[in-house]
Amino acid sequence: MTIYPSVDGVLSISTSIAAADNTAGLELMLYKPSKKYINVYYSVGGAAEIYVEVSVDRSMWRLLDKITTTGAKSDIEQYPWVLYPYVRVRTPTTGIDVEFEIVAL
Repeated sequence: MTIYPSVDGVLSISTSIAAADNTAGLELMLYKPSKKYINVYYSVGGAAEIYVEVSVDRSMWRLLDKITTTGAKSDIEQYPWVLYPYVRVRTPTTGIDVEFEIVAL
């Protein structure tokens, strides 16, 4: 899922992903890279690897962070804005429910 917001305020996108479709991920594009922080909320129903990635063109992705959980967990990670117009959160883990939210502020 990709969202292309065009507002200049707090930008947010969220989704819940069924256990069989976790690799779909969640993507946010910022038209104006004037934000200072990206907050990533995640909630996983079991052990998982979560990848936070950034891109300038949506074809080449750079790993910003890899989060590893050993069991069910919910948390928020904050990253300084790195001037990439695209932010993506994904997990190749299957068999558990996943919820993601990306907020740019």
